[in-house]
Amino acid sequence: MRISISEQGGLRLERVRPGILNLLREVPRAADPGGDSHSLERLYPRPALDTEDPVNDDWTEFVQPDLQSLFESAHQTMQRDLETAVEGENGGSLEVSPRHFDAWVSALNQARLVLGARFKMDEAEMETDLPVLPAHPRDAARLQMHLYGFLLEDIIELQEMAE
Repeated sequence: MRISISEQGGLRLERVRPGILNLLREVPRAADPGGDSHSLERLYPRPALDTEDPVNDDWTEFVQPDLQSLFESAHQTMQRDLETAVEGENGGSLEVSPRHFDAWVSALNQARLVLGARFKMDEAEMETDLPVLPAHPRDAARLQMHLYGFLLEDIIELQEMAE
């Protein structure tokens, strides 16, 4: 995969292998916490440690729905961008507008948080070498997390350059 800056200051992805493109299309599914309590806690941490503190109820009622809407909007933006990907014999290509950077950062970060929580990965595990061919769901999740982190880093660098 080759990453560059487009003429409009966006992120240009070229020579994207079909497997990588599929992993990007998997972001909404990877980011869905479902009923996993670890993932939900990671995405929507309670503001107060005391579970009886009423601020937690206010958080759940007033803040969490807005966060869920923001997450959903970010996923929709990313999906629309991915629908514009052009697939060719040298791999796919697509461009992410600078206006969509925040949505991509949100969606990719949410997917990384949920995958990490779902598989209870720690920093030490994330630092180990990836297998060439992931044989287990845990290894595949780690590969996804690394890919998403790699793209997050590039998008954030582009945002900083634009400021």
